[in-house]
Amino acid sequence: MKFIEEGLKDAPVIMLIHGMGCSGEHSFRNTVIKLKNEYRTIIVCLDGYDSSEFPFSSISNQSEKIAKYVIEKYNGKIHLILGMSMGGFITIDLLSRFNIECDKVILDSGYMKPWTRFNAKIMSKMVSWGFDKLIKSKSNLIIEKTMQTSMGYCFKKEDLCSDATKVTLKNSEYSCLTYQLPELSKLETMSVEYWYGKKDKNMIEGMKEIKKQLPNMKEICFGDYGHGEFMFEHPEEYADMVIKSVKNC
Repeated sequence: MKFIEEGLKDAPVIMLIHGMGCSGEHSFRNTVIKLKNEYRTIIVCLDGYDSSEFPFSSISNQSEKIAKYVIEKYNGKIHLILGMSMGGFITIDLLSRFNIECDKVILDSGYMKPWTRFNAKIMSKMVSWGFDKLIKSKSNLIIEKTMQTSMGYCFKKEDLCSDATKVTLKNSEYSCLTYQLPELSKLETMSVEYWYGKKDKNMIEGMKEIKKQLPNMKEICFGDYGHGEFMFEHPEEYADMVIKSVKNC
């Protein structure tokens, strides 16, 4: 795992956690450029991504490593955390399990209802195969149509992390598909936003589950977009949304 820090050393800290299959640097570069002159930004590059030494293992393992880093370096205090897709799962796990003080949380399509372990094993193999094909520019119409149907958007090669292995992709998908939503009482004192696109049906259902525990959570819809589509197709506008949310902390 890598932590890429930029910006002002003594300024409020903004932590950004990327999604499955994606590069942390590519996902958040535009956002960091617009934030680093006023804030301390941290891009979390998860295990298995961005030339990491180890493959991705599990959501809980990643949240433990992030918690250790935040507690040791920032006394457990973060101004804002944004978790995109799998990064949202990790954000939920981090804030529900560890004593991390956070003013604001953005879950960008960051949770879906869990599958059975049997179905998750099958699906994680299929998804990792599909993502691997996309990364290697060997996609086909079946992969693209399946992604459009399930997520409302098919990732492009440039959206993805070129060194993510099948093991990392399979473990990432399986961890998300089997993740059980924990008790969220620690998040009740935080300002929480859930961002989503209308085509991202699975993540909308996940949002409803979170809303049962956090009724004051704010819902923000991008419009007629699929999973990850707004971030990658409109990076400047996405960065502006993050800045607006940070300013409203």
